[in-house]
Amino acid sequence: MDTTLTLADTPPALRERRRQRGSDARWRTDVRALVAAHAGPALAFAAGGRPVAANDAADRMAQNLREGGLAALAEAADRTVRTRAATVVLVEPDPKVSMEFVVLPTGATAADAIALGRDVTLDRNLRQALVDSRQRYKDLAACAADGLWETDRDGAFVFVAPPGALGFAGDALVGRPSLSLRDPTRPAPREWPFVSDLPVHEAEVWVAAADGRAVCLLVSAVPVTDALGAWKGARGVWRDVTARREREAILLRARKRERLVDDIVAGMRDGLVAGEAYAQAVAAIGHAVRLANCLLLRLDGGAAAVMAAMHGRDEAVVEAAAGLVAAGKGAARISQVELRGRTLLVAPLRFAGRVNGALVAERRAGDPAWSDDDRDLVAGVAAHLGIVVEQAGAQEALRRLSNTDGLTGLLNRRAFVEECARRVVLAQRLGRPGALLMLDLDHFKRLNDTAGHLQGDAALADVGRLLSATSRNSDLVGRLGGDEFALWCDGMDESGAIGKARAVLDEAAKLAAFAGDAPIGMSVGVAVTGAGGAELFDDLVARADAALYAAKRAGRGRFALAPDAARRPDRPREGEGRA
Repeated sequence: MDTTLTLADTPPALRERRRQRGSDARWRTDVRALVAAHAGPALAFAAGGRPVAANDAADRMAQNLREGGLAALAEAADRTVRTRAATVVLVEPDPKVSMEFVVLPTGATAADAIALGRDVTLDRNLRQALVDSRQRYKDLAACAADGLWETDRDGAFVFVAPPGALGFAGDALVGRPSLSLRDPTRPAPREWPFVSDLPVHEAEVWVAAADGRAVCLLVSAVPVTDALGAWKGARGVWRDVTARREREAILLRARKRERLVDDIVAGMRDGLVAGEAYAQAVAAIGHAVRLANCLLLRLDGGAAAVMAAMHGRDEAVVEAAAGLVAAGKGAARISQVELRGRTLLVAPLRFAGRVNGALVAERRAGDPAWSDDDRDLVAGVAAHLGIVVEQAGAQEALRRLSNTDGLTGLLNRRAFVEECARRVVLAQRLGRPGALLMLDLDHFKRLNDTAGHLQGDAALADVGRLLSATSRNSDLVGRLGGDEFALWCDGMDESGAIGKARAVLDEAAKLAAFAGDAPIGMSVGVAVTGAGGAELFDDLVARADAALYAAKRAGRGRFALAPDAARRPDRPREGEGRA
């Protein structure tokens, strides 16, 4: 399409009218001169928006424009006759050039409007680049952060994006003091980045969202200054790391609980005696949770036994905790009890679906309040201690079985010898006396032969009961085998040992109920270790055994006192059963 515009293209009727007005030559000269002199593309339009003149630049442009572009320019030229100046931007497709035309009414008779164009490609490109850059910055900032903000010199927000941040509606944060967001339940931060006059990189602050929920923000900020360099506020970004911090806190609690459980298990595995292992367990718990006291209870029916205590046992605390658990009020994961200025956390211990103990954590008035972490740690450890308590009960039962004579309930030979040997050494080290009594039934074989072994077993069981009844809690009583028994009495001198032997023989008189060809009785041999002596245990046993057989040779049913270790050649002194 030929888009060259010349006066020859104007209709003959229009040329005739202009010649009749006498202005054709002057108009031609003025319009052509104006169009030709313009540095950019220029066109003249007649009535109805028909082009009547154009310069070379306009001709070149017209070759690249679609007809729609020229139509838009012509339409604007037609409008200028009825309105005022107009601006039209045309874009050449190849190469992509933007031309801005200012269309003005001429007021001349030969042309109604003239369009003067200039190349605005660079301006438009720069403007578009700026728009793209701003959008790119916003996109990158949005990807790198959860919020953008700016504050004034008073620390109030003047800009927050996106609107509705932290659960606040719309622009509710704009104009709000940034300090009003600080979470009052958390310690005050060392620096408040929203009012910082120095660059801040990822400062961690806890704020309160609109619903009161605690939110952890990592805030980076730079100061904002005016033209004179004076500080006037700050701007920056934040990232919500609440979920990460909560996961870290959960992981930290889990690791802390695992370390604590590992310490408890290690104490058991390393072969510590039970009491020391449990004491180590409650001490580790007390240290981890900063307790005033910690108790580990084992519940057997309605009775509560203190397995270990961090700082001694308080019967009121034991009774309250045992009562709480036994009544079923401790069936929950953990319970809190106020007791005379103390706060107790009572966590029931379970094994195989039943409650077998309790972990009691105690704090006093003025101590820190229980936190959720403290509760979780106590409850988590309690979940493992139920197994420990059950194992302790099983180990104690095994120990009793391994150390106890099944018929009489007394210590068996091995357990009695081991413990008695230890006590003899301890008594000598402390310079204290002690007495060993060896006891043997008289005519027991004849009872077995005539009345049967069941009657003999009943007699042995009776001996076990009478020896337990005549013994102190600190005494050791054992069955060495068959109808032989032994008794060790801590701190007992010769006079006390003689009284003990007579008391045992008095009780043994009750064995006459087990009749046979000859009623059974008891003979006793007594050996006393002197204060400060250094006699070997085997020698002490040999002296007591010799005294026992001396009593039997003297007629049975009596006791004999072995001479002191320094008077070994002497014969044992014999005594009757009754005083």
